[in-house]
Order: sequence, then structure tokens, then C-alpha cells
Amino acid sequence: MWVKQRTLANYVKLIIYDNRGVGLSSRPDKPYTMDDFSNDLEDLMNYLSIDKAFIWGVSMGGMIAMYFTYKNPGRVRGLILGETNFGVKSLPPSKEALEVLLQPPNPNLDRRQMLIERMKVAFSRSFFERHRDEIEHIVDMRMRFEEDPKAYNNQLAAVLTFDFKDKLSAITVPTLIVTGDEDYVVNPENSRIMNQLIPNSKLVILRGGQDI
Repeated sequence: MWVKQRTLANYVKLIIYDNRGVGLSSRPDKPYTMDDFSNDLEDLMNYLSIDKAFIWGVSMGGMIAMYFTYKNPGRVRGLILGETNFGVKSLPPSKEALEVLLQPPNPNLDRRQMLIERMKVAFSRSFFERHRDEIEHIVDMRMRFEEDPKAYNNQLAAVLTFDFKDKLSAITVPTLIVTGDEDYVVNPENSRIMNQLIPNSKLVILRGGQDI
């Protein structure tokens, strides 16, 4: 998986950035909106003198990518949506995922152990069991940054108010929708709905696949 991810840069110019509220980006102290995230992406493209690009978004990033494309269709050559949904009208996560994501912090586990516990619903069961080295690699990357509950809630505000189902048909750029058939966090049925409503779209379902 990581080899393929690195190899992609041999074929295209990759620009991967931290959204506001995470990583090395600033963390304004207010609830964020999809307009905020879309404007951030537009500002970044302007700063880098990029007129038009392929936009690839996963999970919340997929929501941002859809909204950006809706607002700026002339700046998007193509859209890739990975394990995402269209907001408040989407089908919910599995019961198993909700139990893990909403559980309070366990005082008996350190931060690393808590992150590994969350990974159990971020991947299919078979992948989690067979590829612990990659799970550890992802946890190592996340351990580099302190968690900021306030910034997380500010990001969550944008997700919880996102309502895009009725606008999906307005996306006309070529769109690739990718999901896993064992995604517990983002219901795969949402990808099928997006495929039905986005005119120029193609759906790819990965067997044994899951959100990351």
C-alpha cells in the first residue's frame, strides 16, 4: 500500500496539504464550514499558481472536494472521491463503528493504544490482522501531532452541517468514486447513491476494502 502511494508521485505532481485544524496548519478557534475549507483550497491553488487540477478527497476530504468542485467547476479537471458521503442525508455508519468512535477515552490505555483501538474500525478485519506493520506506520504518523479536541470539534461542525445530496447532479466533471465493501465508518451504499446522482461518474468497489 505505501509503496503504491509513493509510486504515484512518479506519474503526477502530488500536492498534499493539511486542512485547517490539523497537522501543521493553523487552528482558528471557531466552528469551521465547508466554505472555509473550500476557500482554503482555492487560496492554496492561487498561491501555487495552479489554474486547474485533479482533486482527490477521502472521507471529510471528499466532502471538501465535492463542494469545491461545485463552487469552482472550471478549476477541476477531474474528481476522485474515496470513502466519503454527501452529508446529513447519507446512510449512517455501522453500529460497530459508532460504538468505537463515540466511546469515551479509556484511562487504562495510553494514546498509542487508543489510536490502535480506533484503527479496528478504520480497516477491514482481515487487513487489520494481516498488515499490522502498516497499522503501526499510520499510528506512528498520527503520534507526531498532539490531538486537539477543540480543533477536532471545529472540523466536525462542518461535517455535521454538510447537506449536498441535492447538489450532486450539478457535478459534471469526470468523477471516480472509490469505496470498500467492508467499510464500517462510511456506509458503502452512499457511494452507490453518489454514482447514481453524479452524471459523469464511475464507481469502483474494493473487495475487503475499508476506510483509512
